[in-house]
Amino acid sequence: MNLFDILPLLRGWSYKTTQSEWKPFDRGAAPQIIFAISEPLENGWLMSVDVSALDCMVKMDLDTPGMHMIGTIDEMMQSGLFMPPPEGPFIALYSRPNPASTAGFYSIHPINSAYPIPYNTYVVIKLSLTNDSTQTSTKVKYNIYRIIIDDKQDFYASLREFNQKSGLGVK
Repeated sequence: MNLFDILPLLRGWSYKTTQSEWKPFDRGAAPQIIFAISEPLENGWLMSVDVSALDCMVKMDLDTPGMHMIGTIDEMMQSGLFMPPPEGPFIALYSRPNPASTAGFYSIHPINSAYPIPYNTYVVIKLSLTNDSTQTSTKVKYNIYRIIIDDKQDFYASLREFNQKSGLGVK
């Protein structure tokens, strides 16, 4: 049993999403911060992050207290992340019709809901289009799903109640 299984039984939390439309990215431009929490005002879990791009040279820099991942979609593909693992990042779609071009349709999931990433200090996600792209620009869209603890006291009280009633000892 994991956190996602018992959340409906707990209080003091909410589900938040950050979704984008297709955004332009120019080759060689400075990375754009697409999501950032830099103050310890929000506690929660990154439940899922997915990024769709029209170029395999889109580079992602994902930095959390428990994980720092940097790489292009193409590098992820070459490192063997094309099969969905039970946890961790994977490429959901890699469609590169012309091997001489970096254009295509790509979808990556650097975080999946089977193993959410907890945070209480910072999360920064940046995207850019590297100079290795055969295109001068591309478009990217993303979805970020997270669980926020809105009321710590109520959340932990309901977790203690769950532990007492269930006998499962979830921590």
